[in-house]
Amino acid sequence: MSTERLDLRTIPFAIHEKPGAFISSPASWRGIKRLTVSRDPVNNPSPEVDFTDTVFTCETCKKPIGEKEPMFLHMDPEKSEGWQHCYYDHCGKVGYTVGLASSYESAIDEEEAKGKKVQKMGRLSAEEGPDGKPYEGGWIWRTRAEAQAVIDKNDKDWTMGREFRVYGVLLTGDWDSDVSPEVYEDGVHRLWVSSTEVFRLP
Repeated sequence: MSTERLDLRTIPFAIHEKPGAFISSPASWRGIKRLTVSRDPVNNPSPEVDFTDTVFTCETCKKPIGEKEPMFLHMDPEKSEGWQHCYYDHCGKVGYTVGLASSYESAIDEEEAKGKKVQKMGRLSAEEGPDGKPYEGGWIWRTRAEAQAVIDKNDKDWTMGREFRVYGVLLTGDWDSDVSPEVYEDGVHRLWVSSTEVFRLP
């Protein structure tokens, strides 16, 4: 197997909520496959198959993903395995952001109705930014847990009692190419390159 780092910008895929892309683990995936086989003996006549020969390798870092480690799967119903791409959840293809639920939910629904996807804006110059000012890009975290921790703090200074949720951000490239290398003064990284899309999490 090649150890050359994959250029993630060359992978043409998007998040589809049905069948979708989701966070799983090799162990969970095998359990679902075994359950599917046992429940459909006509179309799946080999219940003895345990799927242990399926190896999940992160397309970003080329490392095998451990049985209980979180991984991001993009599903493709035309593939015999049922999935097309997989990454470590924390490896860099998917980031996480915190958004006002009322705004994000309506935006996702509206864009989906038009066959489009919500994008998270990256860094903009003063000429491109709002009110003629530069924009440093939106908040971005590497893991879902880090983003959720911000919500769990329940900081009334910025939530003002409103509901916020964590959303997935499919990066155009990966963490190293699209995100600020250092955190800003508020302790949070910024998305410098606009994302491919923003999606709901299960």
